[in-house]
Amino acid sequence: MPSIIREEGPTYLMSLAMSNQFIPIERDKPVVIPVQEWLAEDHLARFIVEIVESLDVTPLEAAYGGGGSAPYPAKCWPSAIRVVAPGRRAWRLEVGSKAEMILLPVLIVATVGLYPLSHLGFRDSLQVLLANFDIARDDFIHQAGTHWYAVDLTATDSLTLQRIRCRCPVVGVWQRGLIVLYEGQLRAVGQSPVSHDLYPVTARLLEGPPLTVVAHKVDMRGRTLRWLLSRLDQSRTYFLLGELDIKSDKVRPVADIALYKPAVYRGNVLTLHYARAGELTPWLNLVAAQGEIHVQFWLKPGDPAVAFTPGEERPVERIPEQLKPFL
Repeated sequence: MPSIIREEGPTYLMSLAMSNQFIPIERDKPVVIPVQEWLAEDHLARFIVEIVESLDVTPLEAAYGGGGSAPYPAKCWPSAIRVVAPGRRAWRLEVGSKAEMILLPVLIVATVGLYPLSHLGFRDSLQVLLANFDIARDDFIHQAGTHWYAVDLTATDSLTLQRIRCRCPVVGVWQRGLIVLYEGQLRAVGQSPVSHDLYPVTARLLEGPPLTVVAHKVDMRGRTLRWLLSRLDQSRTYFLLGELDIKSDKVRPVADIALYKPAVYRGNVLTLHYARAGELTPWLNLVAAQGEIHVQFWLKPGDPAVAFTPGEERPVERIPEQLKPFL
């Protein structure tokens, strides 16, 4: 039965703590959580501390051989800050230890470094840090039609294996990838070798000014693409989407190794996906048997309103200039 030595207990235990390299207990030291002030003078915890300090723990102290730091606190009193890992005691982080002194500066540096991203959401912060293409694509899908967007892109051209870097405007989505405008041409960016011709390495979505999209649906039955383009203001940013049924023996489907095309002619059907005037040259004079085209005008703040009136197709002068004097 351990004996109780009230008078010399604290001094005796402190000497044991020093000889066994135990962390000394300092209950009167100011701490973040003022436990001493919270407990009443007659609280049961104070009685337990007094009993513990009075115990003869010599057999327990001797069992540790006098080496190393304390595997348990010298006295059973809650610490101000302690990270307790479940399982092995060796994984526990004690107050004032070298591990804590390393961890705290690391946390402070990480907090200061991430502060510029504090106004962003968790996913947007990951996009800035990781420059991940999937995150950039998903963010564009969620925000499409609200702002002009560009992508800070590093990619590999799958046809030439050339590494390209650009800040490319984003036009739309194609087969789990993005359609971007690179050097005046529309290209598909994505991870599928079947559907995309630019393989992304890093990508970061950049938000631009607010975007207003004005769309018009045009019935193309009995009309040509030349008629449609003649009624569009070519100084505006616009894109054409839709399908036309065009039956002609003069135009044949042509195989092309490019994986994405704004205009694709297959099986007497011309499919437009974000097409512009420059991509429609082979089909300008063909009359559509049926089909509709959606014309999207993309406007920036301050741009004048768009006026689009289909009207009637104007006749095309087909007499060569050299023959007109003989008429």
